[in-house]
Amino acid sequence: MKKTLRKTDDIIVDPMFPLYILDGDEYYIKKESVKKIKNVVLGNNNSPFSYQEILPENYEDEKTLETHICQASFFSKRVILINYFDDFSAKSKEGILKVLNSGRWVSKTVDIVVILLSTNKIQTPPQKKWVPEFKKLLEKKYAAYYIAYKLSERDTTQWVLNYLRSNKKKISPDIVPYIIEGTDGTLATIRSELDKLILYTNDKDYIELADINEGVGDFKIISLFDFCDAALFGRKDNALKYLTRIINESASNWDMTLLTRLWWTYKRNLSVKKVMEKTNNEKDIAASFQAPFNKKREIVTSVRKLTQKYFKKQLSLLFTLELKLKGEVTTQSLKKFYFEEFIENLPVLFH
Repeated sequence: MKKTLRKTDDIIVDPMFPLYILDGDEYYIKKESVKKIKNVVLGNNNSPFSYQEILPENYEDEKTLETHICQASFFSKRVILINYFDDFSAKSKEGILKVLNSGRWVSKTVDIVVILLSTNKIQTPPQKKWVPEFKKLLEKKYAAYYIAYKLSERDTTQWVLNYLRSNKKKISPDIVPYIIEGTDGTLATIRSELDKLILYTNDKDYIELADINEGVGDFKIISLFDFCDAALFGRKDNALKYLTRIINESASNWDMTLLTRLWWTYKRNLSVKKVMEKTNNEKDIAASFQAPFNKKREIVTSVRKLTQKYFKKQLSLLFTLELKLKGEVTTQSLKKFYFEEFIENLPVLFH
């Protein structure tokens, strides 16, 4: 049985399936699903003998694994979590899969539930010996196979709204992308930022743009985004103003944070440009990246003006900036000078 896993409620815990394979890129949803499976199977039973986690560092061999799984002891229900499956060695993966494929551990008298959990999407290169065992396991009648895909922009926004609502907070959907873009896009990091905002806003019911600006990270996050767009889209005067604001209002390590965001923005622009080369459909182009709705048209319009020559020049200047910032001299004044020099040397776009 293969199903998509977009939220914890998608997991159906059924006695027909003593094995749950949780695959895909969104680890947070898979981890929350593990909690649901444990809760349904074990209930309030917190005995250490009823639950065991097998990790790459404590895995021994096939025989030991099968013994661990089948150790029902005095308990009628037992959950075994094989965690971080993608981090096991190829030999260990093969051993684990052979045990699970054998079916000898499946019991009619004891509820033994095994969960195979990966961190990211499981890669199955054909040359690896364990891959046929994995594919064979997916066909087993006692195996439930769930894939947690990374959520779309719309679904991620809805997830944020639901999470804040569960914490008695409201926010306009239009400003949710400002939170998302300050993360790596996974729900775990997004939740971390939301928890900061919930604490920061305290008794406020409604989260505003100003709260995000003040409450997320060590710098003014709106200024950060505005700086990168202004710099790479050739609005040099604005970029210098934002730079001054960021430096004055930031804690330490602002330079590395800003450099990372510049690289991110450069890659975003390059990705949008590649989409433009394939289609002229404005909706498809706008849907290819995350940004507040009222900023998307501005970004699309500006990226259209970026030629390959501009991208090459920006790339060269970014490498030079990174080299200087990671050099021996690290005074605040020099860091500021390097960024100002970077801005001045960027090619001008005609608006």
